[in-house]
Amino acid sequence: MSRKLLLLAASVAFLVGAASIANAADIIDPPVIDLPEPVMPVEHVAKGGWYIRGDVGYSMQGDVDAEYVTTAAGLIGSGLLRGQLKDNYSIGAGIGYDTGNYLRVDLTADYFTKSNFNGSSVGTCTPVGGGAPIACATTDTQSLNALSIMANAYIDLGKFNGFTPYVGAGIGGTHVKWGTLYNDFDQTVVTNPDETHPGAANWRFTYAVMAGASYDVSDCVAIDAGYRYRKIEGGKMFGVGSAGTTGPAHDKGMASHDFRVGARYKFGGGNCGGGSHVPDYQPDYQPVYK
Repeated sequence: MSRKLLLLAASVAFLVGAASIANAADIIDPPVIDLPEPVMPVEHVAKGGWYIRGDVGYSMQGDVDAEYVTTAAGLIGSGLLRGQLKDNYSIGAGIGYDTGNYLRVDLTADYFTKSNFNGSSVGTCTPVGGGAPIACATTDTQSLNALSIMANAYIDLGKFNGFTPYVGAGIGGTHVKWGTLYNDFDQTVVTNPDETHPGAANWRFTYAVMAGASYDVSDCVAIDAGYRYRKIEGGKMFGVGSAGTTGPAHDKGMASHDFRVGARYKFGGGNCGGGSHVPDYQPDYQPVYK
């Protein structure tokens, strides 16, 4: 066999071998890599709904000033009564709507238990044994009950592990009912008789600001604890006294610091109206490595 034929045969054999190796490589399947399922963010759709609420509270009262007249025909401002209301308690209920987008509104009614008033006033009295009038002080006691009806709005500031802090404000009216005022003189010093004054009752403009936090016990129930500053405008406090020498009087209003705890129950279908009013935070997509 000539040299050229040998080279041609060798070339053909090399090409056939290379083709066989390529076909064998095609038959082997590529390795399977087990990739984890991607972690997708959980979509939480906030839903609103109606709710009812109930609260109990402790109300810290403050000073009360009142102007009174010295005679039934006098002018307001001729005398000044000063005193302090004792702390009292409250119980309340309301109905509201959670918009599901950080905003809640409700209408509430709160009854405040009796708060005792202790005060004093300074005037002119007739001394025992006669003589020129002298300055004297009286001891004044009275009591107060109140009912507040308020329209309120709250802004929820986000949800953190089930807790939702909030701020709010409200306006409305308070029915203030003063009891009988007892005006006592020191009878060992002066001859002026003790007086009683009929208490006044009236509605007064009221505003409030609030702050607090709620905690979701379930989709239906949240417990709530908060602080409220409440300001009641002034109004008539008592009428003309039994001796006919003093009254009427108008107080200059009162303020209280209310600390309340309560619960809200959401209703309206689904999971009590559909879950939380604030979307839960979900982390961005994070790959999982094995």
